[in-house]
Amino acid sequence: MARWLKYVKERFPLVTYLLLSGAMCWSGASLFMVSPFSAHIQTTLSMLGILLFFFELRLMDEWKDFEKDKVAHPARPLPRGLIQPREVRIGIGTGIALMLAFTVLLGVQGYPEASALYA
Repeated sequence: MARWLKYVKERFPLVTYLLLSGAMCWSGASLFMVSPFSAHIQTTLSMLGILLFFFELRLMDEWKDFEKDKVAHPARPLPRGLIQPREVRIGIGTGIALMLAFTVLLGVQGYPEASALYA
């Protein structure tokens, strides 16, 4: 677990991605003239979904660039062995499963449109 936390610190700065996810949610809410502060559940769910999506993209990018990074960026976490390619594949599969579960959660919570779009 400590290795994954180090990976997140190096390659997925949480503060940056939380700000990005939050800004996307708040801007979307303002387009529909809904106060994001009065819709805490929707805003929180949206932020979590977007954050999960961005993390999944980061893992997929790490996997895709592994061979190139061994030569061009050997100090990155995957080429230097902080986490193994097998662990990244498992992380990608886990992320997909979490995203599918999130889709179901949205539908169960009464947001069928959001569930369909997230799927």
